Amino acid sequence: MLYAILSDIHSNLEALEAVLKDARDEGVSHFLCLGDIVGYAADPSICLKKVRDLAEVVVAGNHDYAVSGRLGLDWFNLRARRAIEWTKDQLDQEEKNYLGALPLVRSSGSFCLAHATLSDPENWKYLLNEEDAFREFKLLREKILFIGHSHVPVVFWSEEGEIQGIKSPPDFKLEEEIQYIVNVGSVGQPRDLDSRASYCLFDSQTFSVYFRRVEYDFRVTQKKILKAGLPSFLAKRLEIGR
Repeated sequence: MLYAILSDIHSNLEALEAVLKDARDEGVSHFLCLGDIVGYAADPSICLKKVRDLAEVVVAGNHDYAVSGRLGLDWFNLRARRAIEWTKDQLDQEEKNYLGALPLVRSSGSFCLAHATLSDPENWKYLLNEEDAFREFKLLREKILFIGHSHVPVVFWSEEGEIQGIKSPPDFKLEEEIQYIVNVGSVGQPRDLDSRASYCLFDSQTFSVYFRRVEYDFRVTQKKILKAGLPSFLAKRLEIGR
């Protein structure tokens, strides 16, 4: 079974549509979402609808909970707060209730899904290095954990107690006796100095992970952000990927 695993869409319709087309062109019919569907960009409702229509499993991101009212705004910087408050006004109560009811973690046989971490999912810590990964591997029972949150694709692996990691990872096949943590990157706001939308494919039959980068017209997204009166930095960063 071939899965497309998406994270951090952040209301970026152009990036989401480009990723969905790329995934379908690759033969994907199963979609999973790691949260932060909304926030930052200007198409929260339609992005949410597309995810709800397509994704078999969705877990919550911090922006999703904030828009729903389940998470306070103290955690966020001023630009993110402004986008969250704006997004609240764009969604109806049913949409916000859906976001607030999303689970933090889901397990599906050989793999596990979370937005940020397993060890403390509701405090939204970033998993950035081998020390951070060590905490998660102690709790991970599945073969592989897929996460987002940092907007940077990375892979960590644990073999006989030794943990290693690599940014800008290549495609790879899961090996026996090794566990993995895969950050799939961000569909809607990449932060690895690459403006292309990022997501992963996972083939559960061959146990292979493929990292995908997809061009999209970020200038359209930028114009929408500015027209909505959202902070200009949220538009500018899309073209530099950070």
